[in-house]
Formats: sequence, structure tokens, C-alpha cells
Amino acid sequence: ISADSRTWLREGWVDYLSPQLYWRIDDRPHSFSSLAKWWNGENKKGRHLWPGTASSRVMSDTDPGRPASEILRQIQVTRESAANRFGSGHLHWSFAAIKADRGGLRKKLPTVYQAVAIPPASPWLSPPKAPPAPKPSIQVRDGRAVVVFGAPQKNARWRLVQARPQSGGPWFTLRLAPGGAPELTLPDAPAEIAVRNVGYAGTLSETVGFAR
Repeated sequence: ISADSRTWLREGWVDYLSPQLYWRIDDRPHSFSSLAKWWNGENKKGRHLWPGTASSRVMSDTDPGRPASEILRQIQVTRESAANRFGSGHLHWSFAAIKADRGGLRKKLPTVYQAVAIPPASPWLSPPKAPPAPKPSIQVRDGRAVVVFGAPQKNARWRLVQARPQSGGPWFTLRLAPGGAPELTLPDAPAEIAVRNVGYAGTLSETVGFAR
């Protein structure tokens, strides 16, 4: 059994590729940074490239002394050198190390995961047109904003709701609501709300905004 993953990526035959880059950044000659950069150079069709990090090797017999900070550094590398026009990403191998908080990894990860993000779009899988703009309305019930989506819309797989607590402040992404959901209740009544439809391959519609 063999797999020519380099050709698959170069020809755009895969939607995403996760090369197993399990070495440390300072390893020579297998530097995580150098390998991530090399794979990015092979991504001629602009597919998703999400390097795999060896989170399971933190404080392990396989790689004695590997600190949790190594994984955080590698995440930063993927954001700087392995991103394409759709953004960056990475995979942990495996979640068991995060669950066990090996080397304090779980406690440290919030420093690099500060905001919720939705999966990036894969436009080569979707129709040429983005989904239609949503037609929501806003109600306030018991001091909480409720986004009423209305009837389901064609090609709208999900509803994306973002909120800004104060005008001019940062936006926060809430969880995706299914395209057939009638409404979504927010934790409070923020100053601004933005709603978009998300297509089956992650393509976003135009934004419909509300402010008070």
C-alpha cells in the first residue's frame, strides 16, 4: 500500500491534507517550521493544509522533556507559514493528551484559542453562487436578544450569528445554528448583531446587521 500525498495536494485531489509533522521546531534536519513551509509550497491548488502536531508526545517516553509550550509554538507557526487564502489550521494527535492536561497543555491552549471560529469554506465543492442573505428579525425577551430566522432558505445549511457587546468593540462568533432552526436565543442583548447564512461547503452569504 502506498500514497503519493504530495501529488494529491499539488493536483487538488484532496479537500484538506494533514501532514504528520511530529518533530520539534528546533529539530534538525526535521524542523516543524521548515516542513510546514515546504508543504505549503506544494499546495498549488490552495486546498486546506492543516499540519498534525504531536500533542501526545508532550512529557512522554517517546520524546522526553517535550514541553506543552512546543505545541503552542507550532500552532503559531501554522498561522504564519502554513496558511492559505482561507486561513490556517492544525490537528492535534491526539486529544488524549489534551484531556489528560499533559504538561499543562489544556490549561495553556486558551491562550491561542481566544475566539470561536467556524470551519473555513471549501468553495471548490460548492455552487458558484453563495447562499442567499438571511431574512431574520430580532426580538428581546426577558432582557435577552432572540434572533428569529424565519423560513428555511435554499442552500443555507447553517446560520452564523455574531455579536458585538459594545459598539466599536470586538465581534464574537456564537455557535452555528442549523439552517432549519426557527430561532436562537443569545445570552444577553448586545449592541450589534450580524447574521449570515452558511452554505453546504462553508461559503458565506451577505451580512444582515442590527444595532440598538
